[in-house]
Amino acid sequence: MKKRLFIAMCATVLVSCKKEEVTPNSAPGKVSNFTISYGSDDVYDWSDATDPDGDAVTYDLYLLKDTGAKPFKVAENVTTSEYTSSVSYFGITRAMIVVAKDGKGGESTSVEFPTIIL
Repeated sequence: MKKRLFIAMCATVLVSCKKEEVTPNSAPGKVSNFTISYGSDDVYDWSDATDPDGDAVTYDLYLLKDTGAKPFKVAENVTTSEYTSSVSYFGITRAMIVVAKDGKGGESTSVEFPTIIL
């Protein structure tokens, strides 16, 4: 009798223990509406990315000088959708690449040939 009671109690404990469900992380959305304003300081602008999980989003900005060249990083972990650079790349920028990151491994990459504002 004690053995059955013990087995029943163990079964009750095992059944009542729930496995914690882990929600997978979703990547932030892509950005768009790229612009570059050239001047004494170059200003790079794009639309905000939204994260479906509500995570904070940061951005890495890359520029591509030539079609066959490797993109180079201009800024990383930017917390707004605008970056001002003291280095001017007037006349040599072919494309802007913005990587939106959520800090939990989710990333989305957007590439665009930007509107240039002189």
